[in-house]
Amino acid sequence: MAMPKKIDGRKPTTQGLMAMALYLQANQQITPQVQQFLDEALAQDPKEVSALSLLAAEAFKNARLFHRT
Repeated sequence: MAMPKKIDGRKPTTQGLMAMALYLQANQQITPQVQQFLDEALAQDPKEVSALSLLAAEAFKNARLFHRT
């Protein structure tokens, strides 16, 4: 699925939700498209809930992988 390189005129909430949808679609991987939506959402609103939730889920996932024995 090709996405535009620059998304103009979008609200941070929409960008955060798009990041979350693409993240889930990519089997919980932060792809370049997901990163783009995250960056743009958080640049406009550093407290955007969906974007921060996605980053928290990713950090939790990575911490669990790091601590497996």
